[in-house]
Parts: sequence; structure tokens; C-alpha cells
Amino acid sequence: GEVTGSFLTGYVIDKVGKRLACLFEILLISIMTAVTLWNLYHMQFGFASYLMCFFWGLQDSAVNLHLFSIFGFEFESQSEPFGVFNAVQGFFLFFVELIQIQIDFTTQKPLIIYTIFTGLCGVVCCFVAFFFPYKTVESTTALAEKAAAKRESTMNLIQEKSSQYASTDGSPLLSHQTSSMGSP
Repeated sequence: GEVTGSFLTGYVIDKVGKRLACLFEILLISIMTAVTLWNLYHMQFGFASYLMCFFWGLQDSAVNLHLFSIFGFEFESQSEPFGVFNAVQGFFLFFVELIQIQIDFTTQKPLIIYTIFTGLCGVVCCFVAFFFPYKTVESTTALAEKAAAKRESTMNLIQEKSSQYASTDGSPLLSHQTSSMGSP
């Protein structure tokens, strides 16, 4: 599911954009929640269990790929969005674990309620992401041009510095040096 979800979500983002990809993720989360509820209702290991794992992987990779593409391309800083995400994710994970400790795993009802709650949280989060102020194609192109200009100036600087260290015949200075120590 993880691999399929990554390829599928990348394709969806490329074809329809990040904003509409949120709707695709809402669909995946809804399917994942429904399959999980179906599996919990039957409470036996079988085909539904494999299907549930597949859809959990599918939606997990879809959401993560979308989040990381937003962090990487929609913010000026490359490190802050990832740092904030990891910190917030750690705190939420701690609180979710505290909630899970309280769940009675021997009966269906608490598991079903918890699954519905987590599914709804996922849908709400993706719905909120739909309204994120994504950069336009023009601003993304401008950023790409700015990065290309920076790369070009860096390459020019490297060439300029390397020409300062070259010998008069164009070969590197270090290639003409020999050891003055002699043989051991």
C-alpha cells in the first residue's frame, strides 16, 4: 500500500495539483476507515485484514507524500516546516498513546468508536489542507529561476577560484609536486 500510494499520489498531485489532491486523500481516508470498520465488525483475520493493511499503507503514504511536498515547496525555509512537523507529531503521538492506553481492546465498541474518531480527524485535517494558500505556478517558476541563478553564480565562483589555483600551463599545481622525502 505504501509504494502504491506514493506513486498514485504523486501522479494525482502532478495532474490536478496539491489542492485537489486533498480531496483524493479524503477519499482514501474514507475508504481506509470503512475497510477498518468492516474488519472490526467481523473481528476475524482474513482477506479484510489484508485489505485493511493495504488501505492504511495507501492513505499513510498519500498523506505523508502530500505533506512533505508542501513542506518542501510551499515554504521559504527548507528546515523549519519539517522541524515543526516533527515536534508537533511527537507531541500528538504522545497524547494519542495516552488515549489508546484507555481503550479496552477486548470488545468491538471502543475500537469502532476510536476508528471512527481517527477517520474523522484525518478527513478534517485534509479538508483544512484544502484551504492552505498554495503557491501559484508562476511563483514556483520564479523560485526555480532564482535557484537556477544562484546555482549559476556558485558555479561561476567555483570556476573563478579554480582558475586562480591553476598553473600557467593549465594543469593543477599539485600534480607537478614531488616528494622531497625520498624512499623509505
